[in-house]
Amino acid sequence: MAASGRGLCRAVGASPRPAWRRAHWEARGHLKPEYDAVVIGAGHNGLVAAAYLQRLGVNTAVFERRHVIGGAAVTEEIIPGFKFSRASYLLSLLRPQIYTDLELKKHGLRLHLRNPYSFTPLLEEGTGSKVPRSLLLGTDMVENQKQISQFSPQDAQAFPRYEAFMNRLALAIDPLLDTAPVDMEAFQRGSLLQRLKSLSTLKPLLQAGASHPPLGSSSVQAWPSSVINGGSTKGQP
Repeated sequence: MAASGRGLCRAVGASPRPAWRRAHWEARGHLKPEYDAVVIGAGHNGLVAAAYLQRLGVNTAVFERRHVIGGAAVTEEIIPGFKFSRASYLLSLLRPQIYTDLELKKHGLRLHLRNPYSFTPLLEEGTGSKVPRSLLLGTDMVENQKQISQFSPQDAQAFPRYEAFMNRLALAIDPLLDTAPVDMEAFQRGSLLQRLKSLSTLKPLLQAGASHPPLGSSSVQAWPSSVINGGSTKGQP
């Protein structure tokens, strides 16, 4: 049976090896005996790190255990006929600076906004002609409030204030992702000038906290508008 299986693979031009073994075997011919840097894991973080190293002239190799690269940004057919995105629809942590530096648009990256962006079915039995309830949220605040009012009119009324608070919080935290953390040793033991310099890291947070962003704003607005296809820049990427 094993011999006939290998013969069938040869007949159709396929390899009897699993996909990951075939990928590793084919990659052997491209490896060099020496590198300046080696990145273990070809997830989105590993690929970004390797790209920046290579841009600086550091001869870099990336090693990945699986037969596909991309990590959380991979879309795979987990169930036959159905493809799933691991986490590539969550773009709030993909920094716009990385998008610009690595020319991701030039290499084919496109962002498509989801509207509606959230669907939560309830595990409950329908009664009579009524179907089980669910919560569907999108970019239309009025429609969102209608959806929430199924469960709590009070929460529906408070939802715009909640959204404004969350947007304000996101705008306050967002600049810190591109900033070095506070030097706590300098803050605790340094001179007054050193303490003030160490606190300068928090300046974006203080500035954002003092401002009141408009209701419905989103971190996606930090992205170049030319990147986003198919919809308004408001909403969830």
